[in-house]
Formats: sequence, C-alpha cells, structure tokens
Amino acid sequence: MIRNLALAAARPLSATSTSLLYPQPLAWSTRNALQSSLLPRRNLLHSTLLSRAFSTTVVARSPRSSPVHQPATEIDVDADEQSSHSGQRRVRYLRPMLFAVGGSFAAFLLGVYSYDQQQYAAVSGAGGRRILTLREVLMRRREDAEEARAAILRRVARWPGSIPLEAKKAVAMVVNKWFALHDSQKTMAGLIAINAAVFLLWQLPHPAVQRFMYQWFTHNPLSGKSITLLTSMFSHQTALHLGLNMFGLWSFGSFVHHTFGGREEFLAFYIAAGLLSGFGSHLLTLRTMQHANVLPSLGASGALFACLGVTTVQAPDANVGLAFVPVISTPIKYVFPGLVALDLVGVVRNWRLFDHFAHLSGSMFGFAYMTFGREILWYNTLEKYIELKHGLAVKTGRA
Repeated sequence: MIRNLALAAARPLSATSTSLLYPQPLAWSTRNALQSSLLPRRNLLHSTLLSRAFSTTVVARSPRSSPVHQPATEIDVDADEQSSHSGQRRVRYLRPMLFAVGGSFAAFLLGVYSYDQQQYAAVSGAGGRRILTLREVLMRRREDAEEARAAILRRVARWPGSIPLEAKKAVAMVVNKWFALHDSQKTMAGLIAINAAVFLLWQLPHPAVQRFMYQWFTHNPLSGKSITLLTSMFSHQTALHLGLNMFGLWSFGSFVHHTFGGREEFLAFYIAAGLLSGFGSHLLTLRTMQHANVLPSLGASGALFACLGVTTVQAPDANVGLAFVPVISTPIKYVFPGLVALDLVGVVRNWRLFDHFAHLSGSMFGFAYMTFGREILWYNTLEKYIELKHGLAVKTGRA
C-alpha cells in the first residue's frame, strides 16, 4: 500500500522535493490549504464544493513544531468522531480489528462453501458415492469450460450474415484465448480488472467523484471507517502504482494460486491478507505516529507481500528479477528478507513514501499462513464444514 501522498502535497515527487514526504508548513486559510495540499486536482474543485465536502474538519498540529512553522493536516471526519469536549478525534481499534479478523474468517468460510459447491456439482461424475479429490474437481471444471467454449463458438457461428466475417473471427480468437488461460490466470485477470476499474474512477475529474474516492477508497486510521480496509486494497491512484502492483500480482499471485490448487482458497487468502495487513498498518501507525503525521494509504501491496511470503516458503530457490532490470535475477530467499529489512529501515527512519507497516504485516501473514495457518484456516475449516453439512469425517491437508 502506498501512502496517499496527494494529501501531503500536490506536486510530483522529484529528487530534491520533500513536499511529498512531510506536510508543508501552512500559513494560509483552511480552505486554501485544502485546495493546495489536500487534493491533487485542485484546479477542478470549486471552493463551495470544498466547503461542503470538508465542512467538518480537524486541524491537527504537531506539538514538536514551532507555532510559526507548524505543519497542519486536514482530515475529513464524521461529526460523531469528534469529542464534544476537547475536539480531539476518537481513535478506533476494536471496530477495525473485528472487521479485519471477522472479514478474514468470512472469506475462508465463503471459500470453503464455494469449494463444497464445486464438489457437489462434480460429484455426479463419481456416481454420488464419494468425495472427489481436488484433481478430479479441476478436471471436471476444465471439461465444463471446454463445453462452454464450444457453445459460445457455435453461437458466434450462427450470427447473422450482416456481421463481417473478420468480426466473427476476432470474437472467436478472444474466446479461444480466454478459455486457453489457466484457472490461475483467469483469477488474476479478474482481480486486475477490478483494480483497473477503480483506477479509472480515480481518473474522473468530477469533484463529487474525487470526494467519494478519497472517503471510501483510501484508508485513513483517523476516519473511523472500517470498510476502507477492504476497498483500499483494490485502489490505485496512479498508473505507475497500478502497473507495478498488477505485474506483481500476475507473477506471484499465479504461483500462489498454483500452490493452493484452487481459486477458492487463493481468493480467501488474498482478501484476508489485504484486510489483516491493512489493520496492521492501522494499528501500528496510530501507536507509533503523531496524529498530525498520519496519512491515508491505498493499494494492494500488503496482499502482494503476503504472496511473496508464500512464494519464499514454497520455492525459496526460485529466481526473481527486478521490474526495471529484468536481466538481474536473485533467489527469492534473499530478495524477500531484503525487502523486509528495507521496510524495517523505513519504519525506523520514518520514510513516508510507502506504507511499510502494511508491507511488514502482509509479509508476516503470508509466512505464517504457509507455516501453520493453512492447516487452521483452510483445512480444518473445510473438514468441519464437510462433517457438519454432509456428516462425513474426512482428513485433508498435508500428511
């Protein structure tokens, strides 16, 4: 997750600029501060709209700064989040924790339910006499996909003659390409499509859309919102941020999908990783930073670092290359600890470009999941569900 630097400054990052790392001293009015520091598309926002959007704001000042150069941060909060006596914001820990933990368990329960439904749909192939293995379920799923592909191509062939033959061939080629993808690639394509759709919303210049995106697709630990732990993990404001994260998702997410063997477990893991890494950032940010220095965050990096953790456990000798220097490759067992060390340095030195707490939380979750968490969250849940629903005592997981 990358820090929402648009809330700190509207200028792009450069080698000599520090405005994106720390809020600048504000010596003008609140509304001008909002227009200059809070929103990147300040030229598109009318002052009346700003006053409506941020009618309830709190100016948080760092006690370590002098009165003349105190940095101020404007945070949009709900009226009930302000104390009636001191004007200070109520910081929430329990509600986000319950949302993250409960949402993670719910994701695994939905994954188990979906896996069981796949079993039920495929069990007719075994005459209804036994539980199918994962390999048999996947084989049946591929057979169903082939039947669906053939049915679509037959419908395309029956299109009216007024439609050019080239158009029919193009559609048939797209259909064949899609069904030729592995299940893991289809899953990654779906997640990338969701992230791309949210990114396109960020590009709409309308003030109401921008307000909506800042309020509901970035997670601000001071806002009192918990749902943004989920929505912010699909949110990317810049093309570079989106491109790098989706490249990592396609590469490492596909491997993790193969490792798990099915879409259901991967999606449960991915959602849980995003929620728990987001809550880790929420908790550690509030416990270690002055509230004046807290910035919202967004992005899928927490979940991606969890995928890196799984890859490191499962294939420590796998070589990985740098995005901008593909000719250099290093075993991930060296790269992953290096990234963790870099995030630790970022925490100690208070770097603000990336959400280092989210990276570290995601890394810990991915490593823990493959070490012991998978038996608890996936295999044990699957066994209990099958026993309760079907009255069957089955043993899954590793031998």
